[in-house]
Amino acid sequence: MKLAIYRFRFTDVCTVGQLFIDGKFASIYTLEDPVLEILGEPVSKWKVPGKSAIPYGDYRVIINHSTRFKRELPLLLDVDGFDGVRMHPGNRAEDTEGCILVGKRWIRDSVLDSCVAFNELFTAMRKARGIDLTITFQTPMPGATYQAA
Repeated sequence: MKLAIYRFRFTDVCTVGQLFIDGKFASIYTLEDPVLEILGEPVSKWKVPGKSAIPYGDYRVIINHSTRFKRELPLLLDVDGFDGVRMHPGNRAEDTEGCILVGKRWIRDSVLDSCVAFNELFTAMRKARGIDLTITFQTPMPGATYQAA
């Protein structure tokens, strides 16, 4: 399974993106902390713990037990300068400390219907043999809209 997050909305509060599965928009939006990355600089130069989106890049994803959330969740591996980055339900930047939240809709600095989106995504991920995630910036995405809920 190939996941791609195309970040398109950047504010001082959060970053909103669209989630694609195997090249197709999955009708799922993502919400992360603000992008503070300075390309070419080490993470230690720009990261604010609990307040920064992870770096752009390619990541392997596994599903394993989260002791914090007490359930199985997707975990991104080998995220430079970050530990325990997961994908999980949540609505606002306050609900994440570097993780990726998902929702069916977005409005201003929030994603909505997060549990519905997460359950759809997690069901598909559990069926996959391998999961790769690419986080990128590209706008506009062909065939996608950026209209808020």
